Amino acid sequence: MDSTPQYGQWLNILKWSLGQSAGTSNTSSNNITEEDKAWLKTAMKELVKDEGSRLLDITKELISLADDTTMSNNDDEHTESILEELRDIVEQIDLAQTFVKYGGTKCLIHILKRNTWNNQCRALAASIIGTVSQNNIIVQDELFKKGDIEELYTAFVDIEDPIIRNKVLFAISCVIRNHAVSEEIFITSHVNQIIPLALCSDFLPLRRRALFLSSALLHSDTLSDTARHSLINILIPSYINLLSSDDMETREFMLNVVHCTVRYKSSFLNTVSGEQGTYLDILRTELEHILSNKQSLQSASDAEINSSRPIISNESSIDHDEESRILNVLSLLNNYNSPTVSPDSLPPPPVMMNGAAPSPTINAPDAAPLLNEREEATEILMIAPPPLNAASAAP
Repeated sequence: MDSTPQYGQWLNILKWSLGQSAGTSNTSSNNITEEDKAWLKTAMKELVKDEGSRLLDITKELISLADDTTMSNNDDEHTESILEELRDIVEQIDLAQTFVKYGGTKCLIHILKRNTWNNQCRALAASIIGTVSQNNIIVQDELFKKGDIEELYTAFVDIEDPIIRNKVLFAISCVIRNHAVSEEIFITSHVNQIIPLALCSDFLPLRRRALFLSSALLHSDTLSDTARHSLINILIPSYINLLSSDDMETREFMLNVVHCTVRYKSSFLNTVSGEQGTYLDILRTELEHILSNKQSLQSASDAEINSSRPIISNESSIDHDEESRILNVLSLLNNYNSPTVSPDSLPPPPVMMNGAAPSPTINAPDAAPLLNEREEATEILMIAPPPLNAASAAP
């Protein structure tokens, strides 16, 4: 129903209501006629949306599609339409929980894993799973108990399309973050396959998604020290070549990872990696090289300014905040083997360019949307820990 008839109906209701009593003089009240009652009920029913009933209708339709093994009723355009409507409905936390209890996520996983649906439908299905799960411990518990999260792990590995895979990683991230048991199982059984696979992709949004999830896990308040060290041991070799990335968000994350690695006194830094020495040596050499290049670029920029020649572009401008962070991390690496250095005596983690500090924080529920993982991976990545939900500590 378009907006014009809706507006006209509401206007008619308003005029009719005002016409019953102007309020400026004593008027007698008359009983509403049966005809007027019928018209009012019809108008209100048409214009007031019952999202609970609509959610049930959509879920039943999805179940019917999932049960149709012949795919005779496969209509991508119609399926896209109801999935988009569903995504808007389940943004409400109560309706999201109802949808999961109806068994809706099983239907979404069915659509996601079958290549008979077009890529848009499959990506939408994964996106909705992430939407219903994010910061919703009841939904996270349900998906964990039903084994849906394991199917997402399988789907991520099997699906080759980078856009769909990016949405699946979004769903995985939303399901496991702040859920203590899921975080531990993910790191123990799946992180060594999923994170490196994402980082090998040429699709930048997928790589950023992996960086966000890894950073969130590193700063999880419920993660055990054993799992955190296991994660660090996987991240350091994978990210060693990302320090000099052209992507600003990737460089920020790498500095954050190195700082976290030193802070938790990971012995993996002393592991020998080929002829280049230990990972500690490689990191130190790489950071010194990056810093030297930045300082050379800065000197060239200063010389250009002093010669009064016009600056053609901003490419020669230096981010002094990033340079300070590199110096800070280099200082930590240089003092790494010192017996006087302890996690408590280390300086705080470097502040991100977007102003968010990567140190663990506890946020009130009303602040949660600020730290929600952004579904649109093209937006700037927030390297910040997710809000802690006390209930997530329970299995």
